[in-house]
Amino acid sequence: MRKIVFLLVLLPLLVGCHRKPYYANPITVVLNTASSLKGTPYRYGGRSPRGFDCSGFAWYCYDRAGIVIPTTTKLQRQSGKKVARSLKFSKLEPGDLLFFKMKKIFGHPNHVGIYAGHRQMLHASSSRGVVLENLDNHFWKKHFAYARRIVK
Repeated sequence: MRKIVFLLVLLPLLVGCHRKPYYANPITVVLNTASSLKGTPYRYGGRSPRGFDCSGFAWYCYDRAGIVIPTTTKLQRQSGKKVARSLKFSKLEPGDLLFFKMKKIFGHPNHVGIYAGHRQMLHASSSRGVVLENLDNHFWKKHFAYARRIVK
């Protein structure tokens, strides 16, 4: 009886071993997740589809792709590799984290979004929830601090 139970448990594992598993490009997963969450309400400290703040939104999208990043903007701005100090779209790649100084009283960037490509970003706006923004807007250019690449 033990041998039969053992074979019933082991057989599916052995059969599945010969196939190479399919893994989606992690940046594709990040961007698809981010895009699917458009319209989700803003929630300070939020890290779930019930509501997001900016860093919780970035964390959630990367987490769904199996990539661990910190949960706060303060720590996220130290993650990955700095790739741009000005909003030069030629240096950015989809999935890069974009950091902005939203208030002059803060010395460090305090808002984060995910570059979606085509001069656009997805982020959790405190007034509109998760939205897709055009980065050609003067507001975003004025407040941009730098971009960081999490995945090479």
